[in-house]
Amino acid sequence: MSGPFAELETLNLGQVSSLVDDIQDALDQIWRDPNIHPLYPQDRMEHFFKVTTKALGSRIEKEFKENDIWQSSFSEIRVKLNECMRICRGWKSRTTELTREFWKGSNS
Repeated sequence: MSGPFAELETLNLGQVSSLVDDIQDALDQIWRDPNIHPLYPQDRMEHFFKVTTKALGSRIEKEFKENDIWQSSFSEIRVKLNECMRICRGWKSRTTELTREFWKGSNS
């Protein structure tokens, strides 16, 4: 996962949205991998969630800092806002799905 995160600032919004899906798959593999000893601790996973949330938020903020929303066309800004909302909703959905459905009842 370090590769895509290192390039997060250069990805377009569509690529960031796809990255959210990739993160979910990677985290689920880490959490369930029987070859990881000791098991990946819950507090470390929570920390990863927080760091990822901040990174995604910073990327979204950067999108609007680089573009003057007052001088750009409404339709252009609306498209960006919708894509950013999709990224935020996707991340929230993925973390909820992982913690409440996939990992429910986990001993870690």
